[in-house]
Amino acid sequence: MLQQVIDVASPVPPYQQLAVHLRGMIADGRMPPRSKLPSVRAMAREFHLSHTTVNKVLHELKSCGLLVGRQGAGVFVAPSVAVGPASGATELWVQAVILVGEERRRLLEAFGRECPGCRVIESPEGDDLAWLEQSFLARSAGAFVDMSAKAQEVYGRTTAPGELLWPLCVKGRLPMLPMSINAQIMACNLDVFERCGVPLPGEEWTWDDFLGICGRLRSAAPDIAPAVIYPHWDYLLPVIWQAGGAVFSPEGRRCLLDEGAGLRAGAFLREIGRLCPPAWSNDHAEIYRRFVAGQVGMATVGAWGYCQINEGGTRWVGVPLPRAEVGVTWMSARGYGLSRRSAHHREALRFLELRAGQETWPDKAHRRCGLPLHRSLELDGPTERCFRRAFVSGRPWLHDITPEHRRPRHMTALNAIVRHVPSLLHGDRPVAEVLRAIREEVDALIAPSDAPHNR
Repeated sequence: MLQQVIDVASPVPPYQQLAVHLRGMIADGRMPPRSKLPSVRAMAREFHLSHTTVNKVLHELKSCGLLVGRQGAGVFVAPSVAVGPASGATELWVQAVILVGEERRRLLEAFGRECPGCRVIESPEGDDLAWLEQSFLARSAGAFVDMSAKAQEVYGRTTAPGELLWPLCVKGRLPMLPMSINAQIMACNLDVFERCGVPLPGEEWTWDDFLGICGRLRSAAPDIAPAVIYPHWDYLLPVIWQAGGAVFSPEGRRCLLDEGAGLRAGAFLREIGRLCPPAWSNDHAEIYRRFVAGQVGMATVGAWGYCQINEGGTRWVGVPLPRAEVGVTWMSARGYGLSRRSAHHREALRFLELRAGQETWPDKAHRRCGLPLHRSLELDGPTERCFRRAFVSGRPWLHDITPEHRRPRHMTALNAIVRHVPSLLHGDRPVAEVLRAIREEVDALIAPSDAPHNR
């Protein structure tokens, strides 16, 4: 009944694809009110997803009032579901609205008031508005309308209007209206540095400087973690680049992690692990909570860290990541592309204007730098300047691979690295052995590049 809709080559995560598909079936009447959904087990088997992922989607749709659960009976489409104007209305096909709950309801109601003859249909294809990720922009940029002027208009930039968009432009055009942007820098706790009598690092500090500062902080305050590195590929990636290396070959068919630069990067991470304790949790929030409490001297941060540390009120400053052969970090962005083939440009642009005004975390809007054009980035503090430089000079996650060869399976391969990072930092296995294991796993994930299901 539900049909197979999960596209492994799509930049939209599988759980969002399933949510979009179910919403579409409810909206167009293929799943009418009070109809029963298949069991979680049946849906997981049909879509090749885990039970956890299917349950996550069902919980989201229940929270939006589209589904209801009955104890012992199953999950059903709600008895009364607002699906927008009746047949004959204009339909705006959107790949993913992303927002959930009250924020989603407000957006769709506002759009309904602005465009009463149009209803939003969520679809994995996104015929009018597609959800794009920066790493894949260059490959499909020509299919989308230039959003440069609209981005300036929607976000109302004043003192720094253009440079944050430059990395997202392809041949002078901006193929998407960005909804989020992120980069990674190093946060230094001013109270900890002052208490320990250790000078802050400069903007051109090196790996040796970083290790030296960790050693001095640990000697001055043994009860404080000199630094906490979130055990994820998003920290491993810039370290590999800083050493002059790459994760993937340019055509995206081989992993290069266990070659010379990878070995240097692995040795650096192992030295960090010798000086610094393991992260207490895989939850960023716990790391930042301890940072705010003065229990951590340095931590890698992105947009979430900026938001949460500022919310805690501690004194801190952001500096670039320490460098080896080069100084570099990653930056990422996501947003909507308006298809040049869309017949509903007016409605699509109005939807984007409303969607861009929807903060995912409205209560944090005054201190969050996750949205690319947020006012906080116009502050002239050293941390904001550091983020701006990271946005402009950072590399996309799949930088190693030429744009035409980048595929979502390469992102899957990056995620597979996560479970190995703790072994690089704090394990007993030789670094070369750990990197070889990563390379073998990544190669297995990216090898079938010519298989039909991988495009």
